[in-house]
Amino acid sequence: YLYVNLFWFTPSAPLQRLLLTAFTVLFCAGTELLFRREKPSTESFVWLGCLLAVLASIAAGRGRVWGGWSVLFLHGFAVYWLLARSGRLLEGASGRLAPLDLLRGFLTTPFSCFFLRLRVLLDTLRTRRRGSLAAWAATALALVLLAAAVSLLSAADNAFAALTAGLRRLLTVQSIPDVFLELNLSLPVGAYLYGLALGTRRTEPAALAARTARLDGTLAKLRRVPETVWCVLTGCFCAVYLLFFAVQGSYLFGAFRHRLPAGFTVAQYARQGFFQLCMVMGVNFLLLWLVTHSSRALNRPGRIMCTVLLAQSILLAVTALSKLALYIACFGFTPLRLQSNWLVCVLLAGCAAWLVSLWTARRTCRAWLLFSGVTLALLCLV
Repeated sequence: YLYVNLFWFTPSAPLQRLLLTAFTVLFCAGTELLFRREKPSTESFVWLGCLLAVLASIAAGRGRVWGGWSVLFLHGFAVYWLLARSGRLLEGASGRLAPLDLLRGFLTTPFSCFFLRLRVLLDTLRTRRRGSLAAWAATALALVLLAAAVSLLSAADNAFAALTAGLRRLLTVQSIPDVFLELNLSLPVGAYLYGLALGTRRTEPAALAARTARLDGTLAKLRRVPETVWCVLTGCFCAVYLLFFAVQGSYLFGAFRHRLPAGFTVAQYARQGFFQLCMVMGVNFLLLWLVTHSSRALNRPGRIMCTVLLAQSILLAVTALSKLALYIACFGFTPLRLQSNWLVCVLLAGCAAWLVSLWTARRTCRAWLLFSGVTLALLCLV
């Protein structure tokens, strides 16, 4: 009901922030109550901190960097924290299957248990029929008496009348159609949240471990490409990037020397090609994922080629960062420039994490995800 009023019926920004804060606090409290017997992991506190940081920025009317995206990030942190708090992440902690965890949290679990609350309610009414009917009757009678008490107190004091105007609107006969509409709209939202929380609780960690093992087995069957093939293909990418650096070296690295190409302003030089360079790094990440998950065996030659590709990706990121730094030195920070800085730093951290994983076989994806999430949440406070 709070959620529906937040996005549908409330025109006032301060009241929207208040409703969102109340809704999020109730969501966190309900999750803690539901999983109070589960020992929280250290990681779950990190995601809870990110969630509360984003909530604080919204409640304080800040979030100038991300704007309306902060509410979307709040939803993502809330669902992911619930999975971490309950110990229902596929790998037991954050890792390479984090996108599947988010897919499960936002879609699979809540919608597969969408009617769970209705089934529980019907079962309760069937097994405790007399007590349930008495409870409903007592609730209706209490609401009538509450409406009478609030109306009398409001007539006795104008300040109290102004304070309880919203509550009296809910308790008047004239508001019944509006409240009925709001309650009807809130039913699917409540069913979604109930399905998410209770569906997650009903998911056994052993079943998740078995699902992860089956997924790893399926990925292992994809390892059929000879390493030589990937070495040649990766070498082609590296050669293209070397050619690009050779042809455009003076243009790309001009920001390091604070020199602009002829005919360019600082704004044109900083903007042109920045996001394309970042997208090229995304292409490289996808290529590296294919190499590591489809190669029969990634031996020293394959790791060397991947390292060269990662080194070139780092050079692309540093180049993009230098162009952005020149832009900021001339014109200062703006929300979009802070977002761009964050994106490049996350890509650089991803390259570093992949290099460590490539040569030490350590799982560094978790550290990269934590770095990305924490820095994103902190940026919301700006």
